[in-house]
Amino acid sequence: MGESIEHINLVKIAKQYIEDNIPQDYCSFLQVDAFDCDRPKIIKSFIPDLYLEFQNLLVIGEAKTIDDYESRHSKQQYDAYLETCLHFSGDSIFVLSIPWQLVPTAKNYFRKKKKELKLNTKIVILNEIGKWSIL
Repeated sequence: MGESIEHINLVKIAKQYIEDNIPQDYCSFLQVDAFDCDRPKIIKSFIPDLYLEFQNLLVIGEAKTIDDYESRHSKQQYDAYLETCLHFSGDSIFVLSIPWQLVPTAKNYFRKKKKELKLNTKIVILNEIGKWSIL
């Protein structure tokens, strides 16, 4: 089963944010979970939509639709990705691209997760028009 158009667009928004906000020479290391690209690294049996690890920077990007954001599978993904960021020795960024209706819920959830894990990871929450919040 292929990804929905909504999911594909959310991935594109996250990809654009990453490309606009990391050093340009790092962008060639960005992996995208798409049929025409190298698949990202598997993290605890999950494949993130976007993944970049180069020198002292780790970036993990995930896109979620309204129907998928709060699923058990999604929460397991978030936990796996945040734990990977926690144990990375350099700087880490987690980028979540979601519909605007989910932004307040996601901000609350990830604020709690950051506090609970004592996480220094920068968490970026994007909506479908590319507006972002940074936690």
